[in-house]
Amino acid sequence: MKWLVGVLLVLVGLTLGTTGMHLIRMSELKKKAGHDKECCFYYICGMFMNILLGPLLDVCGYAFAPAALIAPFTGINIIINSVVAPYTLGEELTPRRLFSATVVFVAATSSIAFKHL
Repeated sequence: MKWLVGVLLVLVGLTLGTTGMHLIRMSELKKKAGHDKECCFYYICGMFMNILLGPLLDVCGYAFAPAALIAPFTGINIIINSVVAPYTLGEELTPRRLFSATVVFVAATSSIAFKHL
């Protein structure tokens, strides 16, 4: 059951990192709209989540589960960003962005197959 704790820590870390990325992008949108105080708040929160909290939980996850089990989850935040950004940030999910996200996800997920070669 230790591996499950590791996977959960990594998933929470990825979620926090993805949320941090969204907050950083939101700060830029607020800056363009002239909301400087909100811009600063979103930026600081986003950087804290993306640079400190997310990676810290990722590292903790590797203490509980083998890298071969956790590595495929690293591509999930690309998919989450691609799916959620049009709703949270008003970004457009173009076919090129969807294709790129799919390639990254497939590459990260299929990396586990090379462990057994």
